[in-house]
Amino acid sequence: MNCGIRPGHAGASIAGPHCLDKPGGVRIAPDCLRNYGLSAFLPFSNFHALPVMRRAEQKVSFVGMLVWRTIGAPCGGSGRRFLLDPLLLMVLAVPIASAQKKVDPIEAQVEACLGTPTGQTTAGMTDCSHKAYLAYDRRMNDVYQRTMRNADPQSRMLIRNAQRQWLAYRDAQRQADNGPWRADRGSMASADIEALNVDAIRARIDELNYYAP
Repeated sequence: MNCGIRPGHAGASIAGPHCLDKPGGVRIAPDCLRNYGLSAFLPFSNFHALPVMRRAEQKVSFVGMLVWRTIGAPCGGSGRRFLLDPLLLMVLAVPIASAQKKVDPIEAQVEACLGTPTGQTTAGMTDCSHKAYLAYDRRMNDVYQRTMRNADPQSRMLIRNAQRQWLAYRDAQRQADNGPWRADRGSMASADIEALNVDAIRARIDELNYYAP
């Protein structure tokens, strides 16, 4: 197993074997995760600097584990131990600070809604998520309009077509959500579907924000 930084990657000049690799983002060598009993974190071993808030959230949840488990983690089964690269700590600290400052007001409202006695019921959960969806829908429209105003003519046409098809997909998905399959799923299906709808529209907002300058 090679836990070291492979030749040609950024950071290859760092001396000695290392469990940390930086090929354009921040990458934790998968074998090191497996060796140290952290296989559950393999999906998050690659961090790329995309302007999507959820990637910052992944870094926030992951960095504590990195500091705790990677400092002194054995690489390659050699028994030698290496400290976490100070430069990497700085790289990880930047998104953590920005993530902590950016509190989504809609998400905060959802948390507050779910924290009420009514929000603890199935109907209440569904209602909280639906209110969040409506708020995100308004945000999506605002982001879309801003994106269209600032895009060049060809990009406007492409983004407009993509948005129309996304809306068509959303409508088709709603029909599927209300199909006969729900008959034996119980009342929690409504809350689950609303939560999935919120996830979907948040992802679309992220995409539209990526187009915007």
